[in-house]
Amino acid sequence: MYAGSLAKTPTADRPATLQPASEREAAGRAVGQDTVLPRTIIGEDSSGRQLWDVLIAILVLSTLVLVPMQLAWPAHLETEGVRLFALINDVIFLFDIILNFRTTY
Repeated sequence: MYAGSLAKTPTADRPATLQPASEREAAGRAVGQDTVLPRTIIGEDSSGRQLWDVLIAILVLSTLVLVPMQLAWPAHLETEGVRLFALINDVIFLFDIILNFRTTY
């Protein structure tokens, strides 16, 4: 008997430990089941993550407008406020990259 023929659900004569690891993991993530994530993992459908994605979308759109303007009229947009805004954007985008490593898909 090979590993692929084992039952996907545990029975009285075949406990879950005899299932192949991939089938045990797939059974734990079945549609309709709530899985509990570790505290360090963020669910992609959590409200905090969705708000973060909205913030990132707004920052991307503002960068989409600001960068061409900075290239077209560098003398008019070389203010301390614009530089500070760009620095804050860069820090938030860096944090977003790190956060994406801790988010489910």
